[in-house]
Amino acid sequence: MAEVPDLETTVAKVGLPLRIDVGQMAGADAAGLRALQRLRGRGACLIGASPYIGLLLEEPAGEAEGEPEKQ
Repeated sequence: MAEVPDLETTVAKVGLPLRIDVGQMAGADAAGLRALQRLRGRGACLIGASPYIGLLLEEPAGEAEGEPEKQ
């Protein structure tokens, strides 16, 4: 969650479309997953995801953390 504003600021500076290498991610909280899902929905390409991170990115953010998804 703490890194989401930095990610969004960087993406705003660089612009989309963008390739984001998530190959070194070991995990992410619900806020981070939602941010990555939003970016992907806007055209960013997430590359290098491990099978675990890939599964987390496919389900609604929050469910993996045991939190209800916020609308």
